[in-house]
Amino acid sequence: MFRALSKLPALALACLAACAAARADEVEDFYRGATVKVLIGYDTGTGYDVFARALARHLGAYIPGKPQVLPQNMPGAASLTMMNHLYNIAPRDGSVIALPARNLYTEPLFGNDRARYDPARFSMIGNMSRDVALCVAWRGSGVSTFGDVREREILIGATAPNSISTIYPQVLNALLGTRFRIVAGYTDANAISLAMERGEIQGYCGYTIASIKSAHPDWLEKDLAKIFVLLSLERSAQAPGVPTVLELVDDEPARQALTLVFGDLTLGRPVAGPPDIPARAPRGRAQGLRRNHEGSRVSAGRGADEDRHRSDDGGGSGQGSRANSRRARRRGEARHGHQGPVTP
Repeated sequence: MFRALSKLPALALACLAACAAARADEVEDFYRGATVKVLIGYDTGTGYDVFARALARHLGAYIPGKPQVLPQNMPGAASLTMMNHLYNIAPRDGSVIALPARNLYTEPLFGNDRARYDPARFSMIGNMSRDVALCVAWRGSGVSTFGDVREREILIGATAPNSISTIYPQVLNALLGTRFRIVAGYTDANAISLAMERGEIQGYCGYTIASIKSAHPDWLEKDLAKIFVLLSLERSAQAPGVPTVLELVDDEPARQALTLVFGDLTLGRPVAGPPDIPARAPRGRAQGLRRNHEGSRVSAGRGADEDRHRSDDGGGSGQGSRANSRRARRRGEARHGHQGPVTP
């Protein structure tokens, strides 16, 4: 790259430098003294909240103009309330970003008329982690392997009907013969976790390794809970010896269906903005947010945050997040025979 640049005429190099400086100045002028909000679709203390607050602590130092960055919780309908707000109400100037629930990018393709957005139009900023989802059973439930949940009924906590905590155990019941009885209506992952600890329910499907390590590290350290299956396409070094759902099925159509459902986890914990954030010179705010998110994400993994916010398999760039979002949307379209854009 540098070798190619060295062949450009000096005048062209000077023009490129001037354009870059103008773009940087525009972005810096916009953010100086401003406040950037990081929206969170769940209550405080949940996995998304922990990651969003880690991002908020570090992001401002990497944005030109060093704005104040404030997290704002906007819970409701398993993050759908926040997702609709981000798309339809939030200003489209780079002052509001969010950590949406990853499954919501394909929610309009399920025919949910409450999902009032076109997922392809969100401004993808980056990714806090590549999550590994799982099913976990509380100590005393009698569950230590996947075979146990095929032989006995256990109570699984869930939030809203459109949440992964409901969808994932339904898929496992239908395709792998598990006997999960879903107890829905909990407000968020925190409420489900507390219900497990109190003995109201016995397990949770759809939690992630990163969430357990950030919000409940004692579960694994003190052997309070057992991870008995990974809802992913590959094994994880974070959970050695735990099988994936694909290892537990022999039927090819079922394998393909599981790949479609759990392939969406490649989105991880995406960071997104509303549509139409200015992306080109001289107002390259979306580009600036993408570029500076990566530095803040790495910074959030250092020091006191290192263990608490460590991602399962690393985060990702805005470009990678946009590609993953497109792949997830195509999988959803293939799953439901949907063609064309979704209008709010």
